[in-house]
Amino acid sequence: MPWKAGASLPGGYTLLERVDLVRNHAHLKRVVCLSVGLAGAALLAGFCFAPAGGNAGTVTVGSFIVKLLTAAAGLALYMAGHEAVHGLAMWAAGRVKPHFGFTLMYAYAGSDAFFSKNAYLCIALAPAAVWGIGLALGCALVPSDWFWVVYAAQVFNLSGSAGDFYVAARVLRMPGGVLVRDTGTAMMAFSPMQTAADA
Repeated sequence: MPWKAGASLPGGYTLLERVDLVRNHAHLKRVVCLSVGLAGAALLAGFCFAPAGGNAGTVTVGSFIVKLLTAAAGLALYMAGHEAVHGLAMWAAGRVKPHFGFTLMYAYAGSDAFFSKNAYLCIALAPAAVWGIGLALGCALVPSDWFWVVYAAQVFNLSGSAGDFYVAARVLRMPGGVLVRDTGTAMMAFSPMQTAADA
């Protein structure tokens, strides 16, 4: 079943790849570079899509502080919301209870379950898609002088999803029969061992 999640690894599977962003600095370096690149691209896109007159009018110290605090609160809520979407996707894919946590660098959602390739790709990419669409609508609906307040969260959405994009790209290239376990700080992919008849 392509959407099945199991509580334990079936027999005949072996570890194919492990991506540990805490212990493996090579993986972490690639994700950080991707994150910076995505942030830069998102900022450039923002200047292209920002409504005309977005900075029009008198900017007071009070209005600036309100917008700054709103943006900061929005980013904090986004971080929790990003992981909540991961957790909901895990539950939807396999009715498994996710766990949540924090490291010095990021928040995470994880699970001890083993997900199919298709299910895991949806789990990994769900927050970027859900929040990307929601924030895009928000940018279109708010007054023009609030565009960048909302768009700041969109920049954070894209750059903060770099780790999700990275592991999804690696899993996408794996065989269809892989099972993936994501503890939140490390992703492990397992593949069925080839038998002599399969070789």
